[in-house]
Amino acid sequence: MNKKFFKTLIFGVLSIVMLLSGCKKDDSETNYFSVTDSYSNIPQKISLKYCSIMKYELTNKGTYMYYLMVSSSSISVGELTWPASKGKNVFIRLYSEDETLPSGQYTYDPFASCDSFTADLCHADYYPGYLECGSGVLNIIHNGNRITLDFAFYNTTVQDISVKLEGYYSGTVKELIKPVE
Repeated sequence: MNKKFFKTLIFGVLSIVMLLSGCKKDDSETNYFSVTDSYSNIPQKISLKYCSIMKYELTNKGTYMYYLMVSSSSISVGELTWPASKGKNVFIRLYSEDETLPSGQYTYDPFASCDSFTADLCHADYYPGYLECGSGVLNIIHNGNRITLDFAFYNTTVQDISVKLEGYYSGTVKELIKPVE
């Protein structure tokens, strides 16, 4: 009788452990960015907590320029003296013909000439490094007052070391007012 009881108990405990581990949140759903280089191939993974967007109207082009930042620390207008804020962050400059930043895929093109669905500036600040992007894409999905960002950017250093910047953010967005110039 004791042998059957212990087998049932062990089976029950294993079943509960498997059930709970199966319900664990997937790593791909956490907010982060990582930088990996081809030399060390060890990613530096940094947690993202905040997202902000600042919009400028480019009157002579009929388009809007958006500054998008995801950061490990809070963001306020006073800290938005680009290119960096306090903490570790990713900064991207995007263009769109819409008054609100639309969902879609934005392609990095340093010669974009303010074309819609393009980005012409992208960099990451992470201690002890700094990365300027050379190519890549950003996908944006709006769902009410939430935004989902999924991005992958690349660059090659002077020493021919390939660097990949990738990340994911899903959460609310802090829309900031254009600072007075």
